[in-house]
Amino acid sequence: YPYSYGYQIIQNNIIDNTYFEDIPLKITITGKMSSPAISLKDAETKEIYSAIRFDNFNLPENDELIIDATQSKVLLKKNGKIYSAYDYISKAEGLDSFLFAKANTQTEIIVNLDPNENGSIKVSYHQYTL
Repeated sequence: YPYSYGYQIIQNNIIDNTYFEDIPLKITITGKMSSPAISLKDAETKEIYSAIRFDNFNLPENDELIIDATQSKVLLKKNGKIYSAYDYISKAEGLDSFLFAKANTQTEIIVNLDPNENGSIKVSYHQYTL
């Protein structure tokens, strides 16, 4: 089910993955936001185990940046058109292209929301049962 964050308020930013496999996340960022960065932190150990960042990238108001680990795509939705945005991902060492909630872990989602911008973030995922 989705978790929504935005407008300088982050609520319910925990994913409790009780499964044996990592869960791919779909993250939708709606502008306005400068240099979006999202990290996943193990709630127990406080270790950041995964992160994605878009350096020098400004997402205008009402545009969307979609980071979809389920389909291995990074898309920019601008004026009703969809473009590949994979090249905007920071390639710095230690960063990821997609985010996965770690198996058997309670994960905290950390976002660099700026109080002077009105960007929002929605994180969704699918848990599969047999």
